[in-house]
Amino acid sequence: MIEELGRRVEHYQAEAKAELAQRESARSSRRKEALDEELSPHDPKQRRIQFEERQLQELAYGCPLLLEWFRLSQALLEKRPAEARIYLQKLTEAQDLSYGMSQRVAGALAELGDGEQARELLEAALQLDPENPLVHAQLAGIHFQARHFDTAITAATESLSLLYFQPGVHALLGRALIETKRFGEAEQELRVAVAQSPRHLAAHELLAKLYRDQLNRPADAFAHEGRARSLRIELTAGHKTSPPRSDMSDSSDPSDPSDSPSPFDSTIDPAGIITIVSGLPRSGTSMMMQLLVAAGREALTDSKRVPDEDNPLGYFEFEKTIDLAKDISWVPQARGKVVKVVAQLLPFLPPNEHYKIIFMERNLAEVIASQNAMLARQGRRGAELNQQQLLETFTAQLQRVRAQLRRRPNIRTLALSYGELLADPAASVDRVAQFLGDPFNRHAATESIRPQLRRHKALTDKPKAGEDLWPKK
Repeated sequence: MIEELGRRVEHYQAEAKAELAQRESARSSRRKEALDEELSPHDPKQRRIQFEERQLQELAYGCPLLLEWFRLSQALLEKRPAEARIYLQKLTEAQDLSYGMSQRVAGALAELGDGEQARELLEAALQLDPENPLVHAQLAGIHFQARHFDTAITAATESLSLLYFQPGVHALLGRALIETKRFGEAEQELRVAVAQSPRHLAAHELLAKLYRDQLNRPADAFAHEGRARSLRIELTAGHKTSPPRSDMSDSSDPSDPSDSPSPFDSTIDPAGIITIVSGLPRSGTSMMMQLLVAAGREALTDSKRVPDEDNPLGYFEFEKTIDLAKDISWVPQARGKVVKVVAQLLPFLPPNEHYKIIFMERNLAEVIASQNAMLARQGRRGAELNQQQLLETFTAQLQRVRAQLRRRPNIRTLALSYGELLADPAASVDRVAQFLGDPFNRHAATESIRPQLRRHKALTDKPKAGEDLWPKK
């Protein structure tokens, strides 16, 4: 794929350079003939020309370093250090290395054992952005590898002061504190690491060793040794067998009541599992949140979006979920609770948690009608797309989400039809109860459903061809 990308870049570079040369030649001819139009920089025609030429410049001269980075990454992953060093040299000799690329190159240098050059690159990066937590974290790792433990502690502490939710950095800081015999502080950092990431194998192993060898707390050591052993067995089993299929596998029909997602391993603490209600907007997610609260589950909400004509029983939203793509620091708050996350953001769920996702399916034409009606009541305009374009867009988005979630062994998903939930509440509630387990008040959950609030109904709740939310391969 990298080589194919390289061929395409080369092809479009040649075309773009030729087009730029042709445009410049045409401009020169017009100047000689005094035929240049006097266009204002704000004239739409001139702005269009500038936009096109910026695109051509990007095609003509952009992304060669990105290709070298891809090749370097591939060589590192395949344990070919000699080849990796060839690509790395090209990158380090580049005069126009971007800020973000500098960090990546520093990581590669450190991996190849050139910690000193990596440190120089990162310290230069800090001159441009002294409050970048990731650069401080990289420096902490380089100092630790060089056995400069006090300097590593300073860099890790600085990184965590800027971004606290970094379980790996807490674990690194714990290791450095152990090396300097600051055992009490080390325990604190390692406990934070496993609190933020309960499946952090190295942190559990370090805690077990710390409790047994230094703090004389064998009971605590035993608990973390057991957790570490379970994680190691799970990892070993994962390498020996094929990756587990997700619950939305191609062989299953999400609308089939007999389709029941496999449970998590018994070593996973149910109290730490995050339950997520998802789907497209107006697909019944608020109704499902209401149902789960009635069943006795605690919802993670901030109550900022109050009930209105479109959702008289409330939205049950948590505002921070909309920034999931760039901020995951809030996710641990959802352990043991239910939170609503829009479908398109599900791939951004951090991999160090376990999730049960209830995905609400609704006929896409019905979803669009409901969205349009809500926007009309609010006096707002929707997307500048016709219904067929919206159908195609939503279908493509959901197919991408499905493909990504299928590869996540830390996720179990139950697809639930909005129409079937309203038509036969008891049967759908039973499926949800079996999926989530106790405690679950089925009677209260069933009683919470209000079919009369459904305003927009398609001819059928079974998606038409091309509209299936979870189409088979």
